[in-house]
Amino acid sequence: MLRSGEVAKRLGLHPLTVRRWVKEGKIAAVQIRREARIPITEVERLLGEQRAGLLVLYGRVSGHDQQPDLQRQVEQLEQWALVARTGQKTLTLTDIGSGLGTERTGYGVTLTVLSPDEDKTPEEELTQDLLAIIASFAGRLYGLRSRKQRQLLACAKQVIQAKDA
Repeated sequence: MLRSGEVAKRLGLHPLTVRRWVKEGKIAAVQIRREARIPITEVERLLGEQRAGLLVLYGRVSGHDQQPDLQRQVEQLEQWALVARTGQKTLTLTDIGSGLGTERTGYGVTLTVLSPDEDKTPEEELTQDLLAIIASFAGRLYGLRSRKQRQLLACAKQVIQAKDA
């Protein structure tokens, strides 16, 4: 993240021009307290440069029985990378685990969706978000009914009964 003065130097502009472009939305920026910080990717975009970073392809399924689906996902991702990101170095990561867990182990990254479904209406997006919330809560509720929880509850009842006896 760069300050507007640094961006102005790199672009050969006056700092006030950069600030005006941020206000007009010509340059994407993140507001940090009273100052706008501009991602280096925005400067590269304006200069017509593209960073030759590592492209990470990530596929995930919920269970081991879905291995064919995982393989299909990986093949689709790799095919997309060959066409859309020709020559870029890639790393393919796969994961098998519930999509309900909010804490994933193994990857300390932030995922950014570059091309969300743009053809959805705001109502469709809201409906999809609400269904995801309901599914998450339902998963947690059913998790409370799991074998481990039942065993813990039975043990607690035995302790209470022993104490009352």
